[in-house]
Amino acid sequence: MRAARAKGKVICGGQEIMFFPDLSTELHRRRRGFDRVKQQLLSMNIRCGIIYPAKLRVTSDGQSREFETPADAERFIQGLQNTKDS
Repeated sequence: MRAARAKGKVICGGQEIMFFPDLSTELHRRRRGFDRVKQQLLSMNIRCGIIYPAKLRVTSDGQSREFETPADAERFIQGLQNTKDS
């Protein structure tokens, strides 16, 4: 992975080859746990994405925050909704 990253684009037979880390079933499950939260954030037009290994990064009001669990992210969303309701 490091060698591919250091090389930049890897071309074989005229086709670009992309490399991705192998994800265990457990890690995939943890990443998928954020799906509902990501949908909520996207519906609120708030930028978000999963970063390796399984954290949710949310960018709101020019600040980035990272959440280890979906519950932490849900509390953040609740806070945003409470702020908008006030």
